[in-house]
Amino acid sequence: MSQVVFPTSASGAVTGAAPSRQLVKVTPHPMHFDDVCLMGTGCIESQGNRNLADFFEVNIDGTGAAEVVYDDTSNKLVQPPNTCTVQVADHCGAGVITVARQNGGPGLFGTRVSGPSNAPTSGLSDSSGDALYPVIGGANQSGFDVRSSQLSLSSDGKTLNVTVQAADLGRPLSALGAVPGATNVQYVTRWQMGNTVYYAAMENTAANQPIFYAGKAQTIDLCSVSACFPHVITYPEPGAGPTFTGVAETGSVSCPATGPCTLTISVKTADVGSPTSTSLLESVGAYSLAAAIQEGAEDNATAQSDTVPLEIDGVCCFNFRASKK
Repeated sequence: MSQVVFPTSASGAVTGAAPSRQLVKVTPHPMHFDDVCLMGTGCIESQGNRNLADFFEVNIDGTGAAEVVYDDTSNKLVQPPNTCTVQVADHCGAGVITVARQNGGPGLFGTRVSGPSNAPTSGLSDSSGDALYPVIGGANQSGFDVRSSQLSLSSDGKTLNVTVQAADLGRPLSALGAVPGATNVQYVTRWQMGNTVYYAAMENTAANQPIFYAGKAQTIDLCSVSACFPHVITYPEPGAGPTFTGVAETGSVSCPATGPCTLTISVKTADVGSPTSTSLLESVGAYSLAAAIQEGAEDNATAQSDTVPLEIDGVCCFNFRASKK
């Protein structure tokens, strides 16, 4: 099975707990820590952990390959100042919606199936013209049209170079005008190393003065009938206040006369967990987002009202290890 991850603002899972507990794991890293409620609505009274709940969906694609969709909550994210040391009414682990697809062997139609390998590579390309807004019946928005995503590690191991190509990064005012209510455009590259989610991003406004930053992903916890857990993953900018946890990085945007623009972010490895040439960065994806407010300004009220960044396009996903070209 190869693994890819899609971005999500809501995990779709339900919280709760149960006297019956189990630890579920997959390779290469756990998909969930701590207990899992098996008592249905009976979990409400005990306010335990139903992050995984019943949200395993098994499907078959057009070739007969099996596809399994699940919440990867191994990231242990929780909204500060809470911690994961006590899980009663608040449970750790943001639901990163993950798809595992069969990429070899006999399929369910009786024929062999194939698919991309999850072996580490340096990048991934995406087709042009698919940044649609609205999604149904909309037009391609060139200012959000992701064309490729790539990572590389400097020879001295101090800089992780994050590169994203997009159809047009030179006219943010035009891009924002296509999405009602949007005040900034964000290009976010996200990956998981170990059990931590990291990101590197560029944010631009109509003033066309992009900022570049990186750090650990953060979350906002929302509550259901039984308990609370991280429903919204955020990628905060640098700034004042405890929720602006991003670290400023250097970067550039280059737009040739013809062809796609190139966004480059030079991330200090110390700011994203100090990966080395042998570190595995899993499920690397690059996404274009239209947002009404900065991500560092997101709080429980904005998350509850669904005032969260809207994904327009993306390219997902590949595993990266600098020692494997």
